[in-house]
Amino acid sequence: MYTKKTNELRINLAGIVISIAFPVNSPKDIRPSFPYRCFVTEKNPDVFLKVNYGFLPKHKINEKVFGPTDSWSLYRSQDKYILKASSRQMVLDSDFKSGDIYIKEKKIKRGLHLL
Repeated sequence: MYTKKTNELRINLAGIVISIAFPVNSPKDIRPSFPYRCFVTEKNPDVFLKVNYGFLPKHKINEKVFGPTDSWSLYRSQDKYILKASSRQMVLDSDFKSGDIYIKEKKIKRGLHLL
């Protein structure tokens, strides 16, 4: 489900429903590209993520959990997990039920490519 009123997209990945909330100044057509549209759902979310544009926050890294790979690494910073890619980060609470996605660019192009 994508609603323009709330700028929320819900996707179902392996039975986990993720709500992705975009800033109100996001493009009006934030939907996954064709092969991923089958994951869009109206079910109640299990995980809540908020998208932030224009910066990548700095974190004191306590430990590397996994990586680096060619495209991403996972770290622990106090009670958070940080998934880092080149110009994007996802910061998740320790229970993995909520967090923030940070995108260095000031806005995203059409289609959904968060990480």
